[in-house]
Amino acid sequence: DSRPSSEYDECLLKARYYETARKPLELIETMRHSPGQGFLRRNLHLARMEKSAAVFDITFDRAMALNALENAVGRTSGNLRVRLTLDESGSFGCSVAALQGAPGSWTYAISPTAVGSTDALLRHKTNWREFYEAEVARYPDCDEVLFVNERGALTEGSRTNIFVRKDGRLLTPPLHEGVLDGCLRREIIDAGQCIEA
Repeated sequence: DSRPSSEYDECLLKARYYETARKPLELIETMRHSPGQGFLRRNLHLARMEKSAAVFDITFDRAMALNALENAVGRTSGNLRVRLTLDESGSFGCSVAALQGAPGSWTYAISPTAVGSTDALLRHKTNWREFYEAEVARYPDCDEVLFVNERGALTEGSRTNIFVRKDGRLLTPPLHEGVLDGCLRREIIDAGQCIEA
């Protein structure tokens, strides 16, 4: 007794749940800005955001991204942590904070919760970070939380890529283990200074 038009209307009605219940997706790039030097790895960050935007069918306008970045740092001074976001409508946002110095040596914990190497979201930097934030909150005395995948392979940190020096070579986990291709990571791999292993 079903009618195609009423079935379709019911599908649209049920789909509204996902539009209202899910947190809207934003792409994120966080970069350093220094007076006289500008944005560190800006082109790599923008290229990664543009690539992710294409995957999620989000409009990416490079000129608008550059404008948002320049407006954000226009009258500031000192070393800055600049966070560029791109929402699902194609609008950019930008926030700026003083860049805090890195600790001389890092303390870390390894999360007991495995990430899935086939999780496509791990290859994109988004605002869907609740899992990472919860794990960081679990270890308040640590500078970083590291993750392993379902096979026990080390993948990345909550906000960092991982590098290990072994036998004089710099190694980093391969992307297929469930890793975000960080901009520093990409730069030093392309320069031949690091290999995936």
